[in-house]
Amino acid sequence: MKNEISVTFEGRYVLAFSNGEKNIELSTKLWTEIVSECKKHDCFNILGIADTSAPINTTGAIDHVELFQKLGLTTHYRIAWVELNPEYYHTASFVETILSSYGVNCRVFMDLKDARKWLFYGNYPLDQQR
Repeated sequence: MKNEISVTFEGRYVLAFSNGEKNIELSTKLWTEIVSECKKHDCFNILGIADTSAPINTTGAIDHVELFQKLGLTTHYRIAWVELNPEYYHTASFVETILSSYGVNCRVFMDLKDARKWLFYGNYPLDQQR
């Protein structure tokens, strides 16, 4: 699977899509585009959809903290991320745990409907997702 990313403004949120193998270089490109769109449209709700063919390694997951700090992804942003490949959902959850511990307002989901519900309507009960 070829690595592809796209980032578009959808009115109420910035939609990001990525597929393929995950690494910090691809993440840097993706999140730089996301932050640019957010600032351009003064919209800080992010809905990400990933179809991962090979997950990011542990070091890459930890590198996301520095990346998010460098890009200014503060609590002002609200990030709902959907991992379509159930095989790699736990890796995405690991990244969520790391980022959340540094104050990033993010959640990882397996279902787009649940991600939208959390993003637009507030606190979605944790026990219904995991």
